[in-house]
Amino acid sequence: MSTSADHAGGSTSAGTAGAALGSLIAGLTLGLIDDAAVFPPASASVPAAVRAHRAHQLAGYAEAVGPLLVRASTTVELLEASRAGDDLRVGLIADEGLTGLVEAISLLVDHDDRATLAQVEIALPPGHPPGPATAALLDQLAFSATAYVEVPRAGYADALDVLAGDGAERAKYRTGGATADAFASETELAGFLAACLERRLGFKLTAGLHRAVRNTSAEGFEQHGFLNVLAAVSAGQGGASAADLAAILAQRSPGPLLEVLRVADVASVRRSFVSFGCCGVTDPVDDLVALGLLDGDWA
Repeated sequence: MSTSADHAGGSTSAGTAGAALGSLIAGLTLGLIDDAAVFPPASASVPAAVRAHRAHQLAGYAEAVGPLLVRASTTVELLEASRAGDDLRVGLIADEGLTGLVEAISLLVDHDDRATLAQVEIALPPGHPPGPATAALLDQLAFSATAYVEVPRAGYADALDVLAGDGAERAKYRTGGATADAFASETELAGFLAACLERRLGFKLTAGLHRAVRNTSAEGFEQHGFLNVLAAVSAGQGGASAADLAAILAQRSPGPLLEVLRVADVASVRRSFVSFGCCGVTDPVDDLVALGLLDGDWA
């Protein structure tokens, strides 16, 4: 028969475990979610995205939110929608090439009381060998902010070699899109993760990561979970094979993922998996709350 002391001890133990789990999740999600509200499928207007981002900055989940991502071509619109003191951290997506990106950066520098540059993102040009294309691109990048270079879905090894050799830039990989075939399979994503881990190359992911755990969307899309990715990175850093990583990415229950993450080196995992872009910032937060991994008050 348990005594009141036993109950108190159990309660204390449960509370300690819960606090440890909360601390783990908070560390793993710190700045993890880049605000991609202006991109599909949300496709918010820039003014609406700025207003929403202001709200995110004041919310209980603010520490999980990274920079506001906008197309470089919309920088004027961004500045018109912002105001002095907003202190927006912005990621510029190069939608009009390097020339347009440089012009957008100059505009931000001239209005740094409203917005500051956190990162830039640019895709490799199609139809060119990824390795030489990456080398040529890096020769032209002279930004103080971190640059993410989006590599193709396959055939990216040479590009990753160049990025890792440079040491200053990071890789970007697309994990979803508007059609089912736009979603990389577990094996494809595991291969990319393993390749980045082998090279000690930081990366971000984009598209299709709205949920914590792997799932099938209402549209029938097989979507990756960001907890799956965090767990796969942790396992990969511990020596797991690409096949092991694919199995973790395929897991549809949070329990096994949390067992992997409980022993994760949080700082090391996040140095590898830096962030992911999400057009609905609150979706991942709400999912963690629904899974009991975050207190509802935090959201």
